[in-house]
Amino acid sequence: MMTTSTTTTPPPPPGAAAGGGGAAGGGSGDDTADKMAAAEAASILASPGTGTGGFTVASYLNTALRSADGNTNTTIPNNTKEEEQLQTRMASLALHLQVQTQSCHDEIGRIGAELQAILPRCRDDVGRLRGGVDDMKVDAGVLLRGIGGAEGGGRVVGAGVGARVGGESGGVGVSGVGAAGQANNTTPTALQTLQTLHSLHQNLNRTHKILAAASSWDETLRSIPNLLASSPPNLVEAVEAWCRLERGERTLAGAVAAVGSGATKGMPGTKSRRTSLHQIKSQILTLLKPQLLHALTRMDTRLGPLESCVGMYRKLGAGEGVGGGSVGGGDVGSGDVGSDGGVGSDAEGGVGVVVEEYVRVRGGICHGGWFDFVPPSPLTVAGGVGAAAAEGGDDNAVIGEADGGGGGGAAAADVTSSNREEYAKAFLTWLPKWYGSVLALLSEETRRAAAVFGPRLAPGIVVRVLRECFRPILPSFRTRLASLCPPGDVEAAAAAGTGSSTTTWSLDSVSSAYEATLDFLSQSYELLAATFESSSINMPSPPSGGAAAGAGAPSASSSALAADSPAAAYGLIASALAFVASPFSPYQIDFAKVERKCCGSASELVARKVQAAVGGRSVSSDRSSLQGAVDSLQTLGSSVFSLAEASVSRFELLNCGYNTNAAVATVDDVIAQHAGELAIAVSTLRTSMTSDENQLAGNFDEELVQCSLEILKVAGGMKRDLTSCEARTRGVFREMSKRLELYRERYALIQGTSNSESGAPPFAVPDSLSSTDVAFIVARAACGEEHEGQDQEIIATLARFLPGQKGGGPGHTTALFPKATEAITRLAHTCHVFVFDVCSAVPRRALRDLPSLPIWRKDASTQDALTYGILPQQYITTVGEHMLALVQAIEPFASDEEALELADTVMEGSKDVALPSWREFASAIGSTDACSEETVVGLMNVRSLKAYVTNADVGGGADSAEQLEEEEEEEGADLSATALFTNKWLDVIGLAVTGYLLERTLRVPHLSQRGCEHFFADYSYLINVFEALGIAGHPHPILLHFAKLFSMPVEELTFSADERSAMGRAIGASERRIGLMRGVESA
Repeated sequence: MMTTSTTTTPPPPPGAAAGGGGAAGGGSGDDTADKMAAAEAASILASPGTGTGGFTVASYLNTALRSADGNTNTTIPNNTKEEEQLQTRMASLALHLQVQTQSCHDEIGRIGAELQAILPRCRDDVGRLRGGVDDMKVDAGVLLRGIGGAEGGGRVVGAGVGARVGGESGGVGVSGVGAAGQANNTTPTALQTLQTLHSLHQNLNRTHKILAAASSWDETLRSIPNLLASSPPNLVEAVEAWCRLERGERTLAGAVAAVGSGATKGMPGTKSRRTSLHQIKSQILTLLKPQLLHALTRMDTRLGPLESCVGMYRKLGAGEGVGGGSVGGGDVGSGDVGSDGGVGSDAEGGVGVVVEEYVRVRGGICHGGWFDFVPPSPLTVAGGVGAAAAEGGDDNAVIGEADGGGGGGAAAADVTSSNREEYAKAFLTWLPKWYGSVLALLSEETRRAAAVFGPRLAPGIVVRVLRECFRPILPSFRTRLASLCPPGDVEAAAAAGTGSSTTTWSLDSVSSAYEATLDFLSQSYELLAATFESSSINMPSPPSGGAAAGAGAPSASSSALAADSPAAAYGLIASALAFVASPFSPYQIDFAKVERKCCGSASELVARKVQAAVGGRSVSSDRSSLQGAVDSLQTLGSSVFSLAEASVSRFELLNCGYNTNAAVATVDDVIAQHAGELAIAVSTLRTSMTSDENQLAGNFDEELVQCSLEILKVAGGMKRDLTSCEARTRGVFREMSKRLELYRERYALIQGTSNSESGAPPFAVPDSLSSTDVAFIVARAACGEEHEGQDQEIIATLARFLPGQKGGGPGHTTALFPKATEAITRLAHTCHVFVFDVCSAVPRRALRDLPSLPIWRKDASTQDALTYGILPQQYITTVGEHMLALVQAIEPFASDEEALELADTVMEGSKDVALPSWREFASAIGSTDACSEETVVGLMNVRSLKAYVTNADVGGGADSAEQLEEEEEEEGADLSATALFTNKWLDVIGLAVTGYLLERTLRVPHLSQRGCEHFFADYSYLINVFEALGIAGHPHPILLHFAKLFSMPVEELTFSADERSAMGRAIGASERRIGLMRGVESA
């Protein structure tokens, strides 16, 4: 059984006990006062530190140090002797409190041991009591089950149970209760003693700290000037002394603030302490700055001095918040204490000065190498441009460099093309070497920064070194890029004096520099990511909010010295990469304008070559000149697509899908403009060829036809190359769309907006990024608009151009180059007209004078009876022979598979070249209905004439549109590609010849019966020629109908056209026109 311990009362402080030194010279009154003071001090020290009347440092010190005469006023000693006595008593009191503290520790240990001995016994007693209660429950159950039995038996059972309960269980219960009661008598007293001793221990520690700080303040303060005045200054010990003063200020701040105007005797005032700390710190920093700069200049050979400076700055920075309050938490005496605990505790605060100087020095190592570049030939800056650039440049620009000084991206050197090429070649050769020196610096920096500043701060410092390597030279970088190709449009460059609208610019050099920059940034990222990984930053990101918010894209977080999450680290690196590549941002933002300028200048050179290829040639008489022009146009036709594909590649490199519509429109305009130039060139050849129709018809032969057909290869090659360019462009867009989708998911994960149900792992900083990955980061920073869903909008824009993609599809795909497609269609039509003019020259000359032939007005004579009949006239035989000869002229060209493949792709719409002949026919009819475009097309179209004319049995022509369709299907199935191509042109020429013949026929003023017989013979001959050719749709139904009208006697002439429609009225008007020619006024 453990005896009950009582609360230990602390002995009185030295000098205050009965018979002590404090009462030696006094009477009994002083002795009584000292005893009362000692008792009061002991009671204060033993009281808890909470609640009203609890322990406070101020009350205890004022009581313990109270003078022997009982004076309760604590004033500042007014002489040296009293101060020394007070210092002696304070030191003695501190020593006594330390001894008493150890005694309290011993007492606490003893009480704890007693409690540890009591608790196992209590646990055993409770266990035995629980077992007895369980047995009582069992016995009670037995009693309840036996209630219905015999009375005598029940009493026996009850007696037995009662004996068992009283003997066994009852004994256990009594023992347990006794033990519990004994424990209950002991536990409250021991716990109260333990609480009292714990409070006493805390109070003694706090008092000891305050007394130690107060007693050592003056000595430490006097030692610092000597340390700073030594040669060299002992800054290490001075900083340590300042740190001790700063810790003492923390301790004393609460005590001084608590007692208010009645400050504790001998303690320095708060204002004086803070002033002293500030002055000393300023002196130390003043002396420390030269040492820091010296250490930075010598850190290549010795890191020790720099590490020492970093340690001292860190210690000085830890106390930057001194004076904002006192020790946080607690009250001292009756005064209030600052609730914020205003002592700064950020150990990184003082390192900021070192980091700024360190980054400036380390980054400056590469600046000299940048300005060491000397171009092969001097660049002549246009008047006023350099000055304007310097005035509008960055505040951090390095002014006065050899290549134009710091300035905005709009300023560029006005140099000749040869000088620019030499400059670009030299710059692109030198740039990767300079990037290599920066990479070597970063590689070294990853180790040095960790050794100097520690692994936590090293990654952020390496990032800042990377930025510092480029910050001062960015204006110069922009100027050098502008020397290769100024950003903005041609007009802006010309207005700035940097070139004219005819100046040849090239974005290829800028793209090459950008590729080298991306390779450099990719390697830099690997170094930076490895540095962050080694600093244990690559931890799971917070699920939402916090530092991860906004870290997905480059932001202003680059000023931080450390990242606290993978998302923040990734954002820090991404911001630095975008900053380094910022000189290229004008080319990314205004890509369409710059590309239009560069492609426009290149297209102008090609256009001049196209004009030279057809200008000044006598193609009507010189076949070799015509062939040379056609060959030149074929070669120049495909040259624009190399520009277009290079433009798409530059767009993929620089913009990565951003500003897609403008870039596509630029390429579309370039191709369309080039196709327009080719169409003009072909029109020029046509004009020169058809200037003398008689000469053209007289020089007609198979070679001329084949040479003219070669012009179709120009349009066919353009269409083939456009299709290929569209396919490659869509492939590029498809890859960009996939990559953008991946980056959208990554940024969503960084922003904390990814679907939590997807089971995706938390974001981690990638170990490496390819050049393509870096390009997307840079393009997003330069061209992206920070709003929700911007990446999805760009993906949707790309998908519109992709068949089978979301937003696209066969019926919804947006044409990539609609203007170019339309321009190539016009070019093809121009080529059709050129071939048609050559192939139809002979028939047109033969039919030109048909209305004025005298044979149409001539009547029959007796000599006609002696002839063998009416034969076809020469004009119509010339037409027929020409149609038959065209087969032999066209087939050799169509036998070439490559030529046929190109020409056949642009044959769509070739029949349109025959429309002018039918317009002339409609005009000759003289009906308003016949002159409409719809009617003209209907007259030429065989299928549309079924309901208006009926074919007589003249030459066995086609009787219906259904029969015509069957013939066309059989023709397509049986004939070869060569024959099909030949028949297409024979169909076109046949339609034109038919229309022109019909028009010439209606121009005949009067027709005799003999003239009708001649017309019938001529028409029959031509019908036989068309049937011999076997072209579907020929002979034309109106040709057959007119032949029928000419064969009918004048008295039997009838008009059968259905005039309920415009088409019928037009045909009826032509019938009446023939009737008038034959002298029949009306039907």
